Amino acid sequence: MKKIFLVVLLLLPSIIFAEDIVAEETKYYMTTTMINNPIESSSGITYISQTEEITEEEYDSFDPEQTPRATVETTYKKLTTTISKVNSTTYKYKAKLTWKNFPKVRSYDLIGIGFYGSVTPAASSFFEEYYCTTGGTCNTLNGYYSYDGNNGVGAMFNLPSGSLSTLRITISTNVVKKNSGSTIIEQRAAGDYAHATEYVSYNHAKQYSVNQTGVHPTYSSSYDSIPAAVATWTGTW
Repeated sequence: MKKIFLVVLLLLPSIIFAEDIVAEETKYYMTTTMINNPIESSSGITYISQTEEITEEEYDSFDPEQTPRATVETTYKKLTTTISKVNSTTYKYKAKLTWKNFPKVRSYDLIGIGFYGSVTPAASSFFEEYYCTTGGTCNTLNGYYSYDGNNGVGAMFNLPSGSLSTLRITISTNVVKKNSGSTIIEQRAAGDYAHATEYVSYNHAKQYSVNQTGVHPTYSSSYDSIPAAVATWTGTW
């Protein structure tokens, strides 16, 4: 009896805290950067780069341990956006960006979730930047500059330096109806990420917005652009 009781206790947390995901989309991206041909300016060094959406198979087949080419840097990342039902009055929107290998340029990046104006955040957004060094030390950072708008929430944050083995960024927000008496038949959560391709100052990086289509840096030429990962729910709420 004691052994059975211990097993039940171990299983309970996963049951209690499991999210009821009702909509999800994952997108995969590859960025190619010409690191042998930097452009120097008064603001620093800019690298010519191009980002494209790829398949899950292409993402999985890339080996981050392979020897990089001296003239070209190729980085891979994936973005998953989910809509989860918390209870009858609340849903959770979450976007999680995972780097498979790590960029040379590390400045202030942006992550956000855009949504319809029929919902509104129930509380402040949750943000977490989790990373591990190749030496085995892992850290969680929660510092960020927030964006809270009528159609989205976002976070501006600094990428960690050094040699990394893991880098994952998550933002989420619980939402409720803006008009409690209304009926909602569709929800949209547009998760988006903008990576700085050059050094961006704190004051410039914090000038961004988030709406139904994703993240929009004011200084857009300093960031790459990727298709948003959009989770869409239809029903009656």
